Amino acid sequence: MTITILGEGAWATACASLLAHNGHTVTLWCRTPQVQADIHFNNKNYLYAPFASELSPLIKSTCNLQQAIEEAELIFQAIPVKFLRSVLEQAKPFILPTTRWVLLSKGIETTSLLVSSQILESVLGYSPELAILSGPSFAQEVIEKKFTAVMLASTNLPLSTLVKQLIQTSYFKTVSTPDILGVQAAAALKNCIALGAGFIQEAYASDNMRALFITQALGELSTLLKALGADASTLSSLAGLGDCILTAFSTQSRNTHVGKSLAQGITLAHITHNSLTIPESINTLQALKELANKYKLDLPLHVALYKLVYEKAHPSILHTALSDSLANLST
Repeated sequence: MTITILGEGAWATACASLLAHNGHTVTLWCRTPQVQADIHFNNKNYLYAPFASELSPLIKSTCNLQQAIEEAELIFQAIPVKFLRSVLEQAKPFILPTTRWVLLSKGIETTSLLVSSQILESVLGYSPELAILSGPSFAQEVIEKKFTAVMLASTNLPLSTLVKQLIQTSYFKTVSTPDILGVQAAAALKNCIALGAGFIQEAYASDNMRALFITQALGELSTLLKALGADASTLSSLAGLGDCILTAFSTQSRNTHVGKSLAQGITLAHITHNSLTIPESINTLQALKELANKYKLDLPLHVALYKLVYEKAHPSILHTALSDSLANLST
């Protein structure tokens, strides 16, 4: 089987490593010529995955999008959501209706409020065979072969079975679900919780407050998932709670780091300017606010978080929102 991964980042590299571990040749489509050259000549992704000692020779690389797409029977998509539509529009002339997809990106497009699968369908004009792979999985630990499990969402049983066969190893497992929308929404929205958790950790140095925020914020996201038509129970799965625990408490989390930096008084412009890749929480928080308005939902913690990030509100706004969120709970 001919497999392409659209993307050159750490998670794209990690997925390529999983496929190569199982003996599959895979081509990484790289936007950056230097990344492509490093992989091709040195079996290294120095820019995005410097922690990988040496990549498998089964991992190939190209900057030729047409070549990467036309030859692929299965495409793993690992483009940041902010740039996904643009790349898909470029790739569209080369995509066959029989091409199957595995989507890896976590996020919500701010202009359309669509998740990755919906963006793909919007660009193609039809619904391709697809699956979603998402869960608590830092790329470095996957490449280091540390035990990891993620959700595999698809309503297509043959495709789901194929992806399991291709990517599962003794250290990387998948849990199946048909909730394509829920897995993507949970995976995107929990990044906002991680940002808030990082802010609280830095501004208040309180684990108690951080735990309260995460608990109450997950409740708000459950309300939003129901409004979107997803299965709210997906929020308690690896794609929701599992990924939230990882990103909200790990020192490796870029989204938590954003929250900490903001609490230190570092501007959002400075953070984004100095980030190799922009953490998805920054864009997703904007989309979340628009979704709350669209569905007329009361999400006070996330509104407070939005005002902290984009309107430079005083940190006390989060404390007040947390206090207010307890009013409806029994004492």
